[in-house]
Amino acid sequence: MCTSRLPLIAISATRRWSLAVALMLIATSVRAGTVETVAGRFDGPISFHADGVKVGEKQVAIADVLYLYADPAKKAATSKAQPIASLVRLRTGEVWIGPIAGATSKEVEVTSGWFGKKAFSLKAVSVLDFIPHEPITVAEKRKTLYRKPGRPLPGTIVWIDKKSMGLDSPLGTVTLKRTGLVRYVMDNKPAPAVTDEKAQDEVGLADGNVFRGQIEMKDGEIIFTHPVGGRATFPAKSVRYIIRHTPTMVELSSLPHETIEAEHVGL
Repeated sequence: MCTSRLPLIAISATRRWSLAVALMLIATSVRAGTVETVAGRFDGPISFHADGVKVGEKQVAIADVLYLYADPAKKAATSKAQPIASLVRLRTGEVWIGPIAGATSKEVEVTSGWFGKKAFSLKAVSVLDFIPHEPITVAEKRKTLYRKPGRPLPGTIVWIDKKSMGLDSPLGTVTLKRTGLVRYVMDNKPAPAVTDEKAQDEVGLADGNVFRGQIEMKDGEIIFTHPVGGRATFPAKSVRYIIRHTPTMVELSSLPHETIEAEHVGL
């Protein structure tokens, strides 16, 4: 089924979190999947093909897709790294689920079930979640370690290994057991908006991973190329949503700010 609407030419927010939330809300109103294009919205069962996606009986070229939300009733396909004990959140909005293998003062290594062990510069990291989704009852501050039990401890990472973490704190360099570590906030500011030449598609998987890179459609799967992770194959049943970067999309955060006065119109 297609719902006509005006062309969508601009999507705001550096990390597009608001759109990801909107996609989750859509799932409550459709039985199968949703594909949004410039021409309109199509609802129905979604399948992947080499030349694009099929929504019900409608074939849509991948170049025309703005976003796609797959059937939420499908069971998630899990990655190879089980059980999931930790994750790394990047400033771009990516979420890399997997054991935090280690870290130095320059970079952190995470073992992804999709890409294997990969290293990221700490400058690219937003949060290290040692215990994902554990609530923090105080305001989070950058370059601060949160523990349970224990008070937040400000400082910079010296090292992380399988059993301990070294932190350069106001008390000097302290060594902490990883047991009880909840979260280290590196930098909770989003990354700057990227240029059109560097813009990437975003893929959210049913297991909670979020990756940004280049997608290539195949029958029943996606070939995904990540600038750090390399290539991986995502079966169709593992894909929760896709947000594409297309020439018709403009990041509003990259445009100059302008204030316009307008007359108030009552309802």
